[in-house]
Amino acid sequence: MKSKIYTGRQPIKKEVTLTIDCESLTNTSLNEVVQQFVQGFANDGWTCESAQTDPNDIFKTKMKFIKEVKQNG
Repeated sequence: MKSKIYTGRQPIKKEVTLTIDCESLTNTSLNEVVQQFVQGFANDGWTCESAQTDPNDIFKTKMKFIKEVKQNG
């Protein structure tokens, strides 16, 4: 999982990129897992900017979340 923090003008924009690999999961579809991540991140104020399934591996999805955080001061 990668994380970037953009500084400069307010607000700060945080970005998290992660890859989900569902090949080893049973009785759970990739779509269900993606939805759980989207909901979990949304509960903490994150927005899913993109979610793309790897064309070479249908079990993997790369997701990008963003969150704007107000600076103090």
